[in-house]
Amino acid sequence: MGFFEKLFRKEEDSEFSRGSATAVNQVAAETVLLMSTDPRARLDAVNALGLTNSSRIVPTLAKTLKEDETERIRGMCAGYLGSIKGDQAEAALLEITGDPSPYVRRRAIEGLFRMGSERGLEAVRTALDDSDPVVKAKANLFMTKIQSPIEETNCPYLTKFGMCDMPGCEFNECDWETENRGRHKKCPRFKED
Repeated sequence: MGFFEKLFRKEEDSEFSRGSATAVNQVAAETVLLMSTDPRARLDAVNALGLTNSSRIVPTLAKTLKEDETERIRGMCAGYLGSIKGDQAEAALLEITGDPSPYVRRRAIEGLFRMGSERGLEAVRTALDDSDPVVKAKANLFMTKIQSPIEETNCPYLTKFGMCDMPGCEFNECDWETENRGRHKKCPRFKED
């Protein structure tokens, strides 16, 4: 766990101090993104921001997604924007579906599918014609999932398309409830508050 992830996960007693710590930590992470030349520090800052799953960080992630020269950092921003959702996050993802990096395009398509809006799903359809086979395969998987939605889910993180949509986490196919392994509360990813 990086320095900024530890900083953001710091436990506080009162709701006021939690909000204050998050605001200070957000400023620290944003400062690192703006000033650091070290990609690892910037990646830690993006992870720390993304784990908050807060709409307040969307402008910072969107700016980093558009401007950072490191492919992995831009991809992580796309993933977290997909987790946070919202119009501003969607606009940032739609803007980079033509990114030169296949990794960033794939993460943008994942984020847009995760959001599930009509504009996002149209971008997924368009990605079926992507020049990169991995992006094309991911778009094909998502289009297949759209064709057979799940009627009823028990897990609060399971989407109607059989994807695990835990805030601040990777967007993956559910390998627990959809495979009839039992109640979602036994899933190693699921943790009750």
